[in-house]
Amino acid sequence: MLLEDGADVNMRLEGEWGGTALVSAASSGHFEIVKYLVEIGADVNILLGEKEGIHDNALNMERSRPRDKAPCHGYAIGMAAWAPGTELLEKILDAGADVNQPLGSEFWPSVLAIKIELREVDSVKFLVQQARADPDLPFKTGEYGNALEAACCFGYSLDHVYELVEALLMGGADVNMPVKNGRFGSALSAAAWSEDGHRIVKLLIKAGADVNMFLENRDFSTAIALVAAMPVPSWEWGRREMVTLLVEAGAELNPKGLVGKYGGALPAAALFGREETVQYLINAGADINHRFEDISYATALQAAQANLSEKDWEWVIMFHNRFVYRQRVVSLELKGDELEGASDEVELRSWFKRRKDRTACLLKENGAIA
Repeated sequence: MLLEDGADVNMRLEGEWGGTALVSAASSGHFEIVKYLVEIGADVNILLGEKEGIHDNALNMERSRPRDKAPCHGYAIGMAAWAPGTELLEKILDAGADVNQPLGSEFWPSVLAIKIELREVDSVKFLVQQARADPDLPFKTGEYGNALEAACCFGYSLDHVYELVEALLMGGADVNMPVKNGRFGSALSAAAWSEDGHRIVKLLIKAGADVNMFLENRDFSTAIALVAAMPVPSWEWGRREMVTLLVEAGAELNPKGLVGKYGGALPAAALFGREETVQYLINAGADINHRFEDISYATALQAAQANLSEKDWEWVIMFHNRFVYRQRVVSLELKGDELEGASDEVELRSWFKRRKDRTACLLKENGAIA
């Protein structure tokens, strides 16, 4: 009735989001209302929060809400992406919305990222195969640098992940696209990092992933260095299996000219006391006295004998808090920026010291020169 009386269909609504009727309808999943609003001229590309200060408020709201709730996005298409399936999306896309529009979201920077987060394989296929979503669109915010890297991280939902990754590759995703934003630097390193990611790694390698791709601006300069260093005590078997997979695929064990904090796989494994991994790498041909330039530790023995930095300890603690282990060495919980229980930290540091001492002895027994 309001619209029949001459109300502006694109009028800004009151409130901190600064949205429109279309944005509100899309966020609620009301297909018929969205369809009606589009038909009478609703602008599908109005930026949510163009008013001064509104967009910042929306992002602050997103940061404070649970990750499993649909956040406040910059455009109607971002809101619509949280609706199951593609019906709502198709209507907004047909009205001229840009499928590759970067969204005003800290965690989900594109429509494709949202559908990957929801594990909607058919929706991802629709976006890359029919709606022409760019699978290589760089993500400027969030934990991942692009859609393929994001999909590769969900190893705990393996069947869906395999199909998601496969759909992105079939849609033209560049398996060796350098990733500047996010945590990993490449899709391969993201898959190698994830729980039970072996099947995904094999898929990526089959698709042409370069196992020796240099990861720019990362502590770990290659995927195998990342995997070799992972401080996950009860996953030792799983990490060794991943290292083996990468070595058999041609990962370089004595690289030259690499930068990054840890250099190659051997010093990375030695630094974090990965005793069994160190032995495997030596048996596989890693030069025990290979000297690395421009990194924190010139040799594997130096790495084994060095103390972990506070940043390294944060990484260790993250692993112990992120996963539920079958066999726990210690149980840690973070409370703000502090460890809850000093005895837990002492126990963890003591455990790592013993591991690192044994690793240093192993290196010396195999001919490491001080």
